[in-house]
Amino acid sequence: MDRKSALSYISSQFGLSGEKALKILKITETSINRLLDKSKEALLKGDNETLASCMHTLKTNFANLGFKELFEKAKDIESKLKQGENINIQEEFSEILSLWNRVEL
Repeated sequence: MDRKSALSYISSQFGLSGEKALKILKITETSINRLLDKSKEALLKGDNETLASCMHTLKTNFANLGFKELFEKAKDIESKLKQGENINIQEEFSEILSLWNRVEL
């Protein structure tokens, strides 16, 4: 997962290239970082409603960049929270953070 593959994905999926694709990438990266921070706070507070909402939006952002593994993990957490399950949520969220930290944008 890197800048080149994300830009290529944005270009192919949305018909954008050059500066427009780069702008979308930067906006999405900023959004993801803010949502991850908000998710950390929600997790610490036990606010599953906010955490589920963050996972929903993160899921979309990851999909927009073509980051399938991150998309699937956010989708799984969102689904569990909506079903009232919170087993292993912290561990799964840590996996998202770990994967995201390896992305080179």
